[in-house]
Amino acid sequence: MLSAETLNMDYNSALLSAMLQSRKTAIVYKAALYLRLSRDDNNGSAESMSIQSQRDMLLSYAKDNGYEVVGIYSDDGFTGTNYDRPDFKRMINDIRLGKINMVITKDLSRLGRNYVMTGQYTENFFPDHNVRFIAINDNVDTSNEDNDIAPFKNILNEMYAKDISKKVRSMRKVAAKQGKFMGSITSYGYKRSAINKHKLEIDEYAAKIVRRIFELFKNRESARQIADKLNRENVLSPQHYYYETSGRENPFSKNSKTWSSATVISILKKEVYIGQMVQGKVTGKSFKSKKRLELPPDMWAIVENTHEAIIDIDTWNAVQFLLVSNRNSKPRKTEDGEVSLFANVLKCSDCNARLTLTTKKIKSGNGISSFYRCSRQLQHGEAACTPHRIRLETLASVVLADIQNNAKLANEDKEAFAERLHNVSVSENTAEIEQYRKREAQIQKRLTEIDGLMQKTFEKNCAGLLPDSVMANLMSSYEKEKSKLEDDIAALRIEKLKAESQTADLSKELAKLRSYADINELNRAIVTSLIKSIHISEPTMVNGEKQYAIEIRYKFQNALETKKETPL
Repeated sequence: MLSAETLNMDYNSALLSAMLQSRKTAIVYKAALYLRLSRDDNNGSAESMSIQSQRDMLLSYAKDNGYEVVGIYSDDGFTGTNYDRPDFKRMINDIRLGKINMVITKDLSRLGRNYVMTGQYTENFFPDHNVRFIAINDNVDTSNEDNDIAPFKNILNEMYAKDISKKVRSMRKVAAKQGKFMGSITSYGYKRSAINKHKLEIDEYAAKIVRRIFELFKNRESARQIADKLNRENVLSPQHYYYETSGRENPFSKNSKTWSSATVISILKKEVYIGQMVQGKVTGKSFKSKKRLELPPDMWAIVENTHEAIIDIDTWNAVQFLLVSNRNSKPRKTEDGEVSLFANVLKCSDCNARLTLTTKKIKSGNGISSFYRCSRQLQHGEAACTPHRIRLETLASVVLADIQNNAKLANEDKEAFAERLHNVSVSENTAEIEQYRKREAQIQKRLTEIDGLMQKTFEKNCAGLLPDSVMANLMSSYEKEKSKLEDDIAALRIEKLKAESQTADLSKELAKLRSYADINELNRAIVTSLIKSIHISEPTMVNGEKQYAIEIRYKFQNALETKKETPL
């Protein structure tokens, strides 16, 4: 028979248990239902993954468990690899305001696919704000103690996103190389084909404006003048035209309704208008980052004749020549108003300043003498530099002879000439490329070490030798270092490719050079298409004659630089 004291203790224990249970059940949960779907999900179109399906599932779960739903937050079409999502941020703000103390998702991957950030929310932010998190299909409920599997599921979710990202990029790269249009918005003057969304068709209204822009610029009207003319005529800007024709609201400022000189220049530079598709100019730093890296031209996907051209090739070439001529500075013109033959090409060998054109009338007769001289000496006097004065006609004859000579060599023995260029270029770039390779090997070695360390950490945790908290911190540290190294190696490979591209196939450039074998006179187009710069020395007197050291640096290959001691 139990004593009165024992009965009293059992009664008090039962009463305390009942009080605690009462307090536990007294919590009123104000639940937020969070839904997300993006192209990260291969089966995103499946009914089980749709936004509506997620909504129905979460509403049913909340009703069955007696949770009050205070808000439904939906990000449709947003990746899970970052958290810059409008409704996710709205939910987080409502949590901070105390409107929510429970978040329910279909599974952990709906919250996100970046395991470090997902862990920050589920293990730090939600507990700090007294928010209970439930991922139904993954059996995760932060009010329980048995959520040890959650960090590993977060890692798997991120690995899935990374794998999908690689597959998507690979697919897009293949499609771009096939000449398929892979952009989201077509260039002004084109629209998607109704039959094939990867094919461009001419939008005749906008195409007329494009043709007019090219014609006006070819006739020496500036980009600013063209933009002003279009604005006076109330022609819709490309951005404004896109939103008008697509029936969507323009989210940008009123400035987007006007033409600018930058918009005109952008149109003039687009190869799409000659029927050529150029894609893949930029790439993402990583699948978790929005930052973009510009790729060198040899890595672009360039396919000719993919669609109908708006601009003929002669007009295109004339415009590109003018764009190059106008770059950096406005070159001096000759007496007849033409751009001088070597404008922005000549450099002083001593101070590297430009040589500028000077003209003066010949005392005897009506002729004009044209010559180039160092601009630094012209502005600052003999203390800054010497004149490096050279006659236009003299220089033109030297450059013409050099082009003819190289063109002749290229025609006589194409293979030997190409090999000469290639070999010299390779020798100049070998050291630089080797440094890139060494650094790449070092980074790759460290990445392999990190993978090994992560594997060992995981195995120790599974064996009970490493606490979950320590494992999570180590994994986070390894992942951050790994992410940085992956960014570094991506940037390094681009730089290495740039260096290696200098030894690329020279067939197109050599064909251009060979085409000039029979020229008898120089013009501006020939000079700018072949020559990067010409360096002129101060002349010395040898046997009563002026002698110059003239160094011609050709655009397409440093190996073709020629240095001459020229008596003039």
